[in-house]
Amino acid sequence: MPQPPRLEPGRTARPNAEPIPLDTIVRLEEDRLRCSIGEIAEVAEPWLGGILAGGPPGTWINAAIGGGLEEPTGSSREDETAVDRLIEFYRSRGVEPRIEIAPQVRPALLDALANRAFVVRRFLSLFVRDLESLPPAASVRLPEGVGFSIVDPNDEPSGRRWAEVSARNFAPARAIRDAEIELGLRIVRHPRCVAVQARASGAVVGGAAFEVGPGPEQSPLVARHGRIAALFGAVVEPEWRRRGIQQALIERRLNLAVERGIRFVTISSHPGVATERTARRCGFELACTKVVLVRPEAGLLPVAE
Repeated sequence: MPQPPRLEPGRTARPNAEPIPLDTIVRLEEDRLRCSIGEIAEVAEPWLGGILAGGPPGTWINAAIGGGLEEPTGSSREDETAVDRLIEFYRSRGVEPRIEIAPQVRPALLDALANRAFVVRRFLSLFVRDLESLPPAASVRLPEGVGFSIVDPNDEPSGRRWAEVSARNFAPARAIRDAEIELGLRIVRHPRCVAVQARASGAVVGGAAFEVGPGPEQSPLVARHGRIAALFGAVVEPEWRRRGIQQALIERRLNLAVERGIRFVTISSHPGVATERTARRCGFELACTKVVLVRPEAGLLPVAE
Protein backbone atom coordinates (compact mmCIF):
# COMPACT_ATOMS: atom_id res chain seq x y z
CA MET A 1 0.00 0.00 0.00
CA PRO A 2 1.45 3.43 -0.88
CA GLN A 3 2.16 5.51 2.17
CA PRO A 4 0.28 8.83 2.54
CA PRO A 5 2.12 12.11 2.93
CA ARG A 6 3.17 12.66 6.53
CA LEU A 7 1.06 15.07 8.50
CA GLU A 8 2.61 18.42 9.21
CA PRO A 9 3.46 18.43 12.93
CA GLY A 10 0.39 19.54 14.85
CA ARG A 11 -1.79 19.97 11.76
CA THR A 12 -3.63 17.88 9.18
CA ALA A 13 -5.10 19.10 5.90
CA ARG A 14 -8.68 19.03 4.58
CA PRO A 15 -9.76 19.72 0.99
CA ASN A 16 -11.28 23.14 0.37
CA ALA A 17 -10.73 24.17 3.97
CA GLU A 18 -8.13 25.56 6.31
CA PRO A 19 -5.82 22.94 7.87
CA ILE A 20 -7.23 21.43 11.08
CA PRO A 21 -4.91 21.13 14.08
CA LEU A 22 -4.46 17.67 15.49
CA ASP A 23 -5.76 19.19 18.73
CA THR A 24 -9.13 19.57 17.00
CA ILE A 25 -9.03 15.97 15.74
CA VAL A 26 -8.59 14.87 19.36
CA ARG A 27 -11.56 16.98 20.44
CA LEU A 28 -13.70 15.58 17.61
CA GLU A 29 -12.79 12.07 18.77
CA GLU A 30 -13.76 12.93 22.35
CA ASP A 31 -17.11 14.22 21.05
CA ARG A 32 -17.60 10.98 19.12
CA LEU A 33 -16.92 8.92 22.23
CA ARG A 34 -19.23 11.08 24.32
CA CYS A 35 -22.11 10.52 21.91
CA SER A 36 -21.58 6.89 20.94
CA ILE A 37 -20.78 5.50 24.38
CA GLY A 38 -23.64 7.51 25.84
CA GLU A 39 -25.96 5.84 23.34
CA ILE A 40 -24.96 2.25 24.16
CA ALA A 41 -24.40 2.57 27.93
CA GLU A 42 -27.08 1.42 30.35
CA VAL A 43 -26.90 4.82 32.01
CA ALA A 44 -25.10 8.03 31.02
CA GLU A 45 -25.07 11.43 32.66
CA PRO A 46 -23.57 14.71 31.39
CA TRP A 47 -20.32 15.56 33.12
CA LEU A 48 -18.02 18.56 32.49
CA GLY A 49 -18.83 18.52 28.77
CA GLY A 50 -18.45 14.74 28.58
CA ILE A 51 -20.33 11.88 30.20
CA LEU A 52 -20.30 9.44 33.08
CA ALA A 53 -21.13 6.10 31.44
CA GLY A 54 -22.23 3.04 33.36
CA GLY A 55 -23.04 -0.57 32.62
CA PRO A 56 -22.54 -4.05 34.03
CA PRO A 57 -19.78 -4.04 36.68
CA GLY A 58 -16.40 -5.04 35.28
CA THR A 59 -17.17 -4.10 31.67
CA TRP A 60 -15.29 -1.47 29.67
CA ILE A 61 -18.33 0.80 29.37
CA ASN A 62 -17.77 2.05 32.95
CA ALA A 63 -15.75 5.24 32.49
CA ALA A 64 -15.96 9.00 32.45
CA ILE A 65 -15.31 10.17 28.90
CA GLY A 66 -14.65 13.49 27.19
CA GLY A 67 -14.90 15.79 30.19
CA GLY A 68 -12.81 18.78 31.25
CA LEU A 69 -11.65 19.99 27.84
CA GLU A 70 -13.14 23.47 28.12
CA GLU A 71 -12.51 26.16 30.71
CA PRO A 72 -14.87 26.02 33.70
CA THR A 73 -17.96 28.19 33.60
CA GLY A 74 -18.81 28.04 37.30
CA SER A 75 -16.96 28.47 40.57
CA SER A 76 -13.34 27.65 41.23
CA ARG A 77 -14.50 24.46 42.96
CA GLU A 78 -16.34 23.16 39.90
CA ASP A 79 -13.77 20.46 39.17
CA GLU A 80 -13.53 19.28 42.76
CA THR A 81 -17.33 18.98 42.97
CA ALA A 82 -17.40 17.18 39.63
CA VAL A 83 -14.79 14.62 40.73
CA ASP A 84 -16.73 13.96 43.94
CA ARG A 85 -19.79 13.33 41.78
CA LEU A 86 -17.79 10.96 39.52
CA ILE A 87 -16.64 8.97 42.55
CA GLU A 88 -20.15 8.65 43.94
CA PHE A 89 -21.61 7.71 40.53
CA TYR A 90 -19.38 4.65 40.27
CA ARG A 91 -19.21 3.82 43.97
CA SER A 92 -23.01 3.61 44.08
CA ARG A 93 -22.82 1.04 41.27
CA GLY A 94 -20.13 -1.04 42.98
CA VAL A 95 -17.60 -0.06 40.30
CA GLU A 96 -14.09 1.36 40.58
CA PRO A 97 -14.15 5.06 39.48
CA ARG A 98 -12.40 5.39 36.11
CA ILE A 99 -11.74 8.27 33.73
CA GLU A 100 -10.08 8.58 30.33
CA ILE A 101 -8.16 11.84 29.96
CA ALA A 102 -7.00 13.56 26.78
CA PRO A 103 -3.87 15.76 26.94
CA GLN A 104 -6.00 18.88 26.43
CA VAL A 105 -7.78 18.43 29.76
CA ARG A 106 -7.62 21.51 31.99
CA PRO A 107 -5.05 21.43 34.81
CA ALA A 108 -7.64 22.09 37.53
CA LEU A 109 -9.34 18.77 36.78
CA LEU A 110 -6.03 16.92 36.99
CA ASP A 111 -5.39 18.55 40.36
CA ALA A 112 -8.83 17.54 41.63
CA LEU A 113 -8.27 13.93 40.52
CA ALA A 114 -4.82 13.81 42.16
CA ASN A 115 -6.22 15.25 45.40
CA ARG A 116 -8.72 12.39 45.49
CA ALA A 117 -6.16 9.61 45.07
CA PHE A 118 -6.69 8.77 41.40
CA VAL A 119 -3.74 6.85 39.94
CA VAL A 120 -2.63 5.86 36.44
CA ARG A 121 -3.99 2.49 35.30
CA ARG A 122 -2.85 2.49 31.66
CA PHE A 123 -2.26 4.59 28.53
CA LEU A 124 -4.13 4.77 25.24
CA SER A 125 -2.61 5.91 21.93
CA LEU A 126 -4.93 7.75 19.54
CA PHE A 127 -3.95 7.53 15.86
CA VAL A 128 -5.41 9.42 12.89
CA ARG A 129 -5.37 8.70 9.13
CA ASP A 130 -6.03 11.23 6.38
CA LEU A 131 -7.94 9.31 3.70
CA GLU A 132 -7.21 11.64 0.77
CA SER A 133 -4.50 9.30 -0.52
CA LEU A 134 -6.26 6.00 0.28
CA PRO A 135 -5.90 3.43 -2.55
CA PRO A 136 -9.09 2.14 -4.21
CA ALA A 137 -11.12 -0.66 -2.66
CA ALA A 138 -9.71 -3.20 -5.11
CA SER A 139 -6.32 -2.85 -3.42
CA VAL A 140 -7.52 -4.46 -0.16
CA ARG A 141 -5.40 -7.58 0.25
CA LEU A 142 -7.48 -10.58 1.28
CA PRO A 143 -5.54 -13.39 2.98
CA GLU A 144 -5.86 -16.71 1.19
CA GLY A 145 -9.03 -18.56 2.15
CA VAL A 146 -10.48 -15.62 4.09
CA GLY A 147 -13.53 -13.57 3.11
CA PHE A 148 -15.05 -10.46 4.65
CA SER A 149 -18.66 -9.46 5.11
CA ILE A 150 -20.75 -6.92 6.99
CA VAL A 151 -22.84 -8.28 9.85
CA ASP A 152 -26.58 -7.75 9.36
CA PRO A 153 -27.72 -5.85 12.47
CA ASN A 154 -31.12 -7.56 12.18
CA ASP A 155 -29.62 -11.06 12.13
CA GLU A 156 -29.44 -12.02 15.80
CA PRO A 157 -27.33 -15.22 15.37
CA SER A 158 -24.76 -13.43 13.19
CA GLY A 159 -24.56 -10.51 15.60
CA ARG A 160 -24.13 -12.85 18.52
CA ARG A 161 -21.31 -14.76 16.81
CA TRP A 162 -19.52 -11.47 16.12
CA ALA A 163 -19.99 -10.38 19.76
CA GLU A 164 -18.73 -13.73 21.08
CA VAL A 165 -15.57 -13.65 18.96
CA SER A 166 -14.95 -10.05 20.06
CA ALA A 167 -15.46 -10.75 23.77
CA ARG A 168 -13.42 -13.96 23.74
CA ASN A 169 -10.38 -12.31 22.18
CA PHE A 170 -10.45 -9.16 24.28
CA ALA A 171 -10.48 -11.24 27.46
CA PRO A 172 -8.71 -14.50 26.60
CA ALA A 173 -7.73 -15.31 30.17
CA ARG A 174 -11.28 -15.65 31.51
CA ALA A 175 -14.72 -16.84 30.52
CA ILE A 176 -16.81 -14.34 28.60
CA ARG A 177 -19.94 -13.06 30.27
CA ASP A 178 -23.44 -12.38 29.03
CA ALA A 179 -22.95 -8.67 29.77
CA GLU A 180 -20.02 -8.49 27.36
CA ILE A 181 -22.02 -10.24 24.64
CA GLU A 182 -24.87 -7.77 25.15
CA LEU A 183 -22.49 -4.82 24.77
CA GLY A 184 -21.21 -6.34 21.53
CA LEU A 185 -24.78 -6.71 20.26
CA ARG A 186 -25.47 -3.06 21.08
CA ILE A 187 -22.51 -2.11 18.89
CA VAL A 188 -23.79 -4.29 16.02
CA ARG A 189 -27.23 -2.65 16.24
CA HIS A 190 -26.01 0.93 16.68
CA PRO A 191 -27.23 3.03 13.73
CA ARG A 192 -23.84 4.68 13.06
CA CYS A 193 -21.82 1.46 13.48
CA VAL A 194 -20.91 -1.25 10.99
CA ALA A 195 -19.63 -4.61 12.27
CA VAL A 196 -17.28 -6.44 9.88
CA GLN A 197 -16.38 -10.11 10.15
CA ALA A 198 -13.67 -12.28 8.64
CA ARG A 199 -14.75 -15.81 7.74
CA ALA A 200 -12.79 -18.92 6.82
CA SER A 201 -13.86 -22.55 6.52
CA GLY A 202 -17.41 -21.54 7.42
CA ALA A 203 -16.44 -19.97 10.75
CA VAL A 204 -15.97 -16.40 11.99
CA VAL A 205 -12.21 -16.01 12.57
CA GLY A 206 -12.04 -12.28 13.19
CA GLY A 207 -14.10 -9.17 13.57
CA ALA A 208 -13.97 -5.41 13.87
CA ALA A 209 -16.21 -2.37 13.99
CA PHE A 210 -16.47 0.97 12.21
CA GLU A 211 -18.39 4.02 13.35
CA VAL A 212 -19.21 7.31 11.72
CA GLY A 213 -19.16 10.02 14.36
CA PRO A 214 -22.15 12.14 15.34
CA GLY A 215 -23.63 14.77 13.09
CA PRO A 216 -23.60 18.56 13.55
CA GLU A 217 -26.85 18.45 15.49
CA GLN A 218 -25.02 16.56 18.26
CA SER A 219 -21.63 18.26 18.13
CA PRO A 220 -20.82 21.94 17.47
CA LEU A 221 -17.29 20.90 16.47
CA VAL A 222 -18.67 18.68 13.72
CA ALA A 223 -20.74 21.60 12.44
CA ARG A 224 -17.49 23.53 11.93
CA HIS A 225 -15.09 20.79 10.82
CA GLY A 226 -17.07 17.81 9.51
CA ARG A 227 -17.51 14.27 10.76
CA ILE A 228 -14.76 11.85 11.60
CA ALA A 229 -15.01 8.06 11.87
CA ALA A 230 -13.36 5.50 14.11
CA LEU A 231 -12.10 1.95 13.68
CA PHE A 232 -12.27 -0.15 16.84
CA GLY A 233 -12.75 -3.61 18.25
CA ALA A 234 -10.46 -5.55 15.87
CA VAL A 235 -9.82 -9.14 16.95
CA VAL A 236 -8.51 -12.29 15.26
CA GLU A 237 -8.78 -15.84 16.58
CA PRO A 238 -5.33 -17.06 17.78
CA GLU A 239 -4.92 -19.79 15.17
CA TRP A 240 -5.57 -17.28 12.35
CA ARG A 241 -3.17 -14.55 13.46
CA ARG A 242 -0.06 -13.45 11.53
CA ARG A 243 -1.82 -13.95 8.19
CA GLY A 244 -2.68 -10.31 7.45
CA ILE A 245 -6.29 -10.50 8.62
CA GLN A 246 -6.06 -7.53 10.98
CA GLN A 247 -4.49 -5.33 8.29
CA ALA A 248 -7.18 -6.38 5.80
CA LEU A 249 -9.85 -5.52 8.36
CA ILE A 250 -8.36 -2.03 8.67
CA GLU A 251 -8.19 -1.57 4.89
CA ARG A 252 -11.77 -2.74 4.43
CA ARG A 253 -13.06 -0.29 7.03
CA LEU A 254 -11.05 2.58 5.58
CA ASN A 255 -12.89 2.03 2.33
CA LEU A 256 -16.19 2.07 4.21
CA ALA A 257 -15.19 5.50 5.50
CA VAL A 258 -14.36 6.76 1.99
CA GLU A 259 -17.71 5.49 0.70
CA ARG A 260 -19.39 7.64 3.35
CA GLY A 261 -17.42 10.77 2.51
CA ILE A 262 -15.25 10.71 5.64
CA ARG A 263 -11.83 12.37 5.45
CA PHE A 264 -10.28 11.53 8.85
CA VAL A 265 -10.39 8.20 10.68
CA THR A 266 -9.07 7.33 14.13
CA ILE A 267 -7.88 4.18 15.89
CA SER A 268 -7.19 3.83 19.63
CA SER A 269 -4.69 1.27 20.86
CA HIS A 270 -2.76 0.29 23.93
CA PRO A 271 0.92 1.11 23.32
CA GLY A 272 3.15 -1.58 21.88
CA VAL A 273 0.47 -4.05 20.77
CA ALA A 274 -0.31 -5.48 17.31
CA THR A 275 -3.04 -2.92 16.64
CA GLU A 276 -0.56 -0.06 17.00
CA ARG A 277 1.96 -1.68 14.65
CA THR A 278 -0.68 -2.51 12.04
CA ALA A 279 -2.19 0.98 12.21
CA ARG A 280 1.20 2.53 11.47
CA ARG A 281 1.66 0.20 8.50
CA CYS A 282 -1.71 1.41 7.22
CA GLY A 283 -0.69 5.06 7.30
CA PHE A 284 -1.97 6.16 10.71
CA GLU A 285 0.01 8.68 12.74
CA LEU A 286 -0.05 9.39 16.45
CA ALA A 287 -2.42 12.21 17.39
CA CYS A 288 -2.04 12.00 21.18
CA THR A 289 -1.58 9.71 24.15
CA LYS A 290 -4.47 9.51 26.60
CA VAL A 291 -4.24 8.32 30.18
CA VAL A 292 -6.68 6.13 32.09
CA LEU A 293 -6.96 7.08 35.77
CA VAL A 294 -8.72 5.02 38.44
CA ARG A 295 -9.45 5.34 42.15
CA PRO A 296 -8.99 1.90 43.71
CA GLU A 297 -11.17 1.11 46.71
CA ALA A 298 -11.87 -2.14 48.55
CA GLY A 299 -15.14 -3.71 47.43
CA LEU A 300 -15.35 -1.85 44.11
CA LEU A 301 -14.97 -3.91 40.93
CA PRO A 302 -12.38 -2.65 38.40
CA VAL A 303 -12.83 -2.95 34.66
CA ALA A 304 -11.59 -6.36 33.53
CA GLU A 305 -8.54 -5.59 31.38
